[in-house]
Amino acid sequence: MEVLKEQSPNAKMLLAAQEMNRQWESWVELPRLCVEGKLKLNKKNYVIKTNQGYQDHEGGCFDIGMAWGWDTGVIFCDPLAVGEPETVDFLIYRYGSSDDLSYGGVFLETKDGKRQFFDSTKTKIAATGDYDGDLRIMPAITQLLYPSYRPAIPKNRTFAASKGLDELEVVFTTKAVCSIVNNSLGNSSEVVFNEMFCEANLKGKVGGNTYECVLPCWFESVRPRKRTDCIATDS
Repeated sequence: MEVLKEQSPNAKMLLAAQEMNRQWESWVELPRLCVEGKLKLNKKNYVIKTNQGYQDHEGGCFDIGMAWGWDTGVIFCDPLAVGEPETVDFLIYRYGSSDDLSYGGVFLETKDGKRQFFDSTKTKIAATGDYDGDLRIMPAITQLLYPSYRPAIPKNRTFAASKGLDELEVVFTTKAVCSIVNNSLGNSSEVVFNEMFCEANLKGKVGGNTYECVLPCWFESVRPRKRTDCIATDS
């Protein structure tokens, strides 16, 4: 970690990405899957038919106990809708024990093929409120061991950035959370994957296009849970 502190944010992000890629054989995000089916929730049936299904598929071996964490996600833009971008996704690596030690950004592509990267070093990221909605803890043994455990999750996250004539603001409002607690293979640490369904209120001007829309979003926030000799903690 001392070596990382002496390098530029670009170099830090590159090293983090190379290390994750070395241990993970594959990581594929598929944000535009056609999904049809039925869902029963709380005795109520729902019919699903959408072109905005999402699948995240990883392969390989990666010791999450050595990770400082990351935030990543995809805003589900409709490719046929007028007034929406073509794609919006974000990936921010965390290379130290605080959110200030991170690098990445937000990628936005317009329907006419213009692509803008809003660097996180020039993006203001703010968190407000406390999420108090529906939460599921997995695996179930974690809930039994820590019955009062509830990860600290903000109700709203705001990403605001500008680059030249382009500007973007996204307010993510958390709607539902599934927390997956994993143990490290090499030490006693635990890492929490907060898998969130969010509402993304997007406003911006990119490539001469003006956007103001509210879209669904998948948001993954990964943070360490316990202190060990080799990793800091957030909880």
